Amino acid sequence: MVRVAMLGLLGLLAACSSDSPPVGDAAGAGGNGAHGGGESGGKGGDGASAGAGNGELHGGVVVTLHAPSDADGYTTAIGRFFSGPQPEILSLEPRLQEGDCTLFVPHAPFCSESCAPAVCTADDVCTDYPEPQSVGTLSLSGIGETLSLEPTSSMVVYQSPSLPYPPCEPGAPVTVAADGFSLQAECIAPLELMGPDPIPIVAEEPLALSWVPSDDAAHSRVRIKLDVSHHGGSKGEIDCDVADTGTFEISAALVTELLGLGLAGFPTINLDRVALGADASNPDLTLMLSSDVTRAVDTGVVSCLDASQCPDGQTCKKGGTCG
Repeated sequence: MVRVAMLGLLGLLAACSSDSPPVGDAAGAGGNGAHGGGESGGKGGDGASAGAGNGELHGGVVVTLHAPSDADGYTTAIGRFFSGPQPEILSLEPRLQEGDCTLFVPHAPFCSESCAPAVCTADDVCTDYPEPQSVGTLSLSGIGETLSLEPTSSMVVYQSPSLPYPPCEPGAPVTVAADGFSLQAECIAPLELMGPDPIPIVAEEPLALSWVPSDDAAHSRVRIKLDVSHHGGSKGEIDCDVADTGTFEISAALVTELLGLGLAGFPTINLDRVALGADASNPDLTLMLSSDVTRAVDTGVVSCLDASQCPDGQTCKKGGTCG
């Protein structure tokens, strides 16, 4: 599933502000002692301790197309590299699969002693965060003039200046390279989601989605994430990895199961067109081009931030719903 394949690469975008702690910092492993946080110095008691990797380079570069909203659209490229894979702080377990989609539910592992600054990734298993790595000068070509990027900040982040939008002709090659590797992917067109806003979702009915398809669906995919309970503490999500043909339908069985897990305010669906390129000698290094759209969905609940947004006689409950 795309969730598994891309989770580590999307993690490259996290904590890229100079005001944020490094990925491996103790602040990134917060929480209580039962779930991997608490006081530092623990390693999960008698449980196993998993290392950060075998020394091979992990990570890559994400080129993101930011669609126009209040201002002009723009494109960014952010690269991060690590000594191993990123651990999942909150794991998701598959509950139901239908075709290209899977319903995942959260699973919080239990560690009897604190893991900090590591993270609890399975019952009594602490996993260290990998160390950020520099790859020297990173060359980015295929989006205007070739750029030579140097890492900035203690987190070792490669970040481009604002780039054109759209960044390049769909299908044209985009390449990033450094000493020891070269990654190439095809440029993508911005994703244009069609249909109503918000998108209605009803139990016992499939959810039909449509977008302007890629001219060459063989070189891009669309990943879909539907979460209707996020603001109340996510009860689950539907993740799909589908062909970029312009239409897709999430099955009624998956929709019904997700809605049955619980609802919260401000439910959303996200569609993301992606094109991937990997290094032939190291599949843990990836270049991803991404164009995503997030849209509200209508589950029948009235969303709120406070009681003034609710009908007379109702209050704004925890989770952002009127009742």
